[in-house]
Amino acid sequence: MFQASKLPLTTWFLAIYLITQAKNGVSALELMCSLGISWRAAWRLKHKILRAMQEREADRVLRGRVEVDDAYLGGTRSGKRGRGAAGKRPFVIAVETRPDPEGGLPHPVYVRFDPLPDFCQTTLARWAEQALDVDTLMVSDWIGRLPGCRSAGHTSSAGGGSPA
Repeated sequence: MFQASKLPLTTWFLAIYLITQAKNGVSALELMCSLGISWRAAWRLKHKILRAMQEREADRVLRGRVEVDDAYLGGTRSGKRGRGAAGKRPFVIAVETRPDPEGGLPHPVYVRFDPLPDFCQTTLARWAEQALDVDTLMVSDWIGRLPGCRSAGHTSSAGGGSPA
């Protein structure tokens, strides 16, 4: 990532810090102003850092208690609304959680956002085999579609946390 770069390492490290600590993301324009470099260099720097972050997390397998939900991502278009609307991409969001030492709500540890072609049982089972460890407790509100995931060796729960 740093090879053949004319930027000093301190600039790279500051950019990594700004990108990873920004709650709502950082634009190339903001990086340009913060780092004192051109917009093109800031854009290239940002994309190299984001690519490295994506490659690092791409093969992560979630373990233990994992909360799973589905979502659609896409722009507003006329016509049908909600599930099945044209131009929307289905996603699975999975969050590995650990129990709170004081007995409160579980804390998130790792997260995955995976695009899928659809939400049918075979697709979800394939996703579960790739993204989840075999001994995972999957907590979700889409219990009707979980039998495919159960056949892949995962236990599941409807929201509360006790295995179904």
